[in-house]
Amino acid sequence: MAWGVPNYGGASAPSDSGYTKIYSNGYAFAALKANGSITAWGSSSHGGTGAPSGNGYTKIYSTYGAFAALKTDGSIAAWGGAGGIGAPSGNGYTKIYSNRYAFAALKVDGSITAWGYVGTGAPSGSGYTKIYSNGYAFAALKVDGSITAWGSSMTGGTGAPSGNSYTKIYSTNGAFAALKVDGSIAAWGNSGHGGTGVPSGNSYTKIYSTNGAFAVLKADGSIAAWGGSGYGGTGAPSGKGYTKIYSNGYAFAALKANGSITTWGNSGSGGTNAPSAPTDKGYIKIYSTGRAFAALKADGSITSWGDLKNLRSNGNKPINAPIDKGYIKIYSNALAFSAVKPDGSIRTWGNPEFEALVHH
Repeated sequence: MAWGVPNYGGASAPSDSGYTKIYSNGYAFAALKANGSITAWGSSSHGGTGAPSGNGYTKIYSTYGAFAALKTDGSIAAWGGAGGIGAPSGNGYTKIYSNRYAFAALKVDGSITAWGYVGTGAPSGSGYTKIYSNGYAFAALKVDGSITAWGSSMTGGTGAPSGNSYTKIYSTNGAFAALKVDGSIAAWGNSGHGGTGVPSGNSYTKIYSTNGAFAVLKADGSIAAWGGSGYGGTGAPSGKGYTKIYSNGYAFAALKANGSITTWGNSGSGGTNAPSAPTDKGYIKIYSTGRAFAALKADGSITSWGDLKNLRSNGNKPINAPIDKGYIKIYSNALAFSAVKPDGSIRTWGNPEFEALVHH
């Protein structure tokens, strides 16, 4: 069953059975059956039609307006808008990666083929182990920890660091940041999205990101941030003892061992001096939509803050986060949250047009 805007796949879902998983892009759905056959629906120009016939497909990937499916033998079929044509022939591919308008596929030998808008320029040679992406570029990591990037030069398709020993790459919409074995960091791409301004030193353990800024956690629990100030690139807390950082599109929230939370970034999205941000302790995990946060306490109570201005009454649904306790997990989409109790009961809040999508 599907519901929502008909042109985006809210109608015309297949009526037969045997499907095991559903995938989506910005405008369409594609469903995979146990036998590896595919049915798609939604916008015809974005992959809602044109799905490959036959079976044996194991996984589906997507750009914003196209799909690519991988078969058991490592061959690829693609359909839809940007990235929907130009897929490589042959087989032996093991995984497909994507950005907004292009795909990149990795072979068993670590060689790469890319296609779609700004999908050209993939490196020749082999030995690559993983591909990362931001909105318009890719960056691939080799066994020796060296990096090659391609795609839009404005968003990190050029300027990747030389040298090796990098272990993982992170991204905002317009930049990349790579972490080395010694905990030092290199960044490249759009300066307004974190491509410059990386902190010096080492002992950093993990990098987090919003749409336009990075934040990094040190082994001692201290935090450094860089990138666009409207995305959390400035205003990170001083002090130590933070255990994890969470983010939405425009702000960060950091959790301490005692369950206290510190926020920074766009105030209206739950960042610096955000109204209703929690000031007490005992929180165990933070969740997010595109512009808001929800934090869960050990007793199952919830505090939600950020851009929840679209909340309004909608039948029996609450207009804000639930005030009772006992919730064990929170789910979210771009504009709404749902919290689940051990008995399976659900409370949903956020933009009413998106609440049902989380609930289901």
